[in-house]
Amino acid sequence: MATAYREQRKFELAEAEQRHRAAAEQAKKDQQALDEMAINQQLRRSSGN
Repeated sequence: MATAYREQRKFELAEAEQRHRAAAEQAKKDQQALDEMAINQQLRRSSGN
């Protein structure tokens, strides 16, 4: 019984770690997109548009 519980907890932990990695990757992509938008906005301002 305890072994099944431990196996379930390991599985849940692995799932949580996977979700965390996916969220971190998405946050990184979101930040890159925001950085690009900020750069483009600066370029438009500096070119007089």
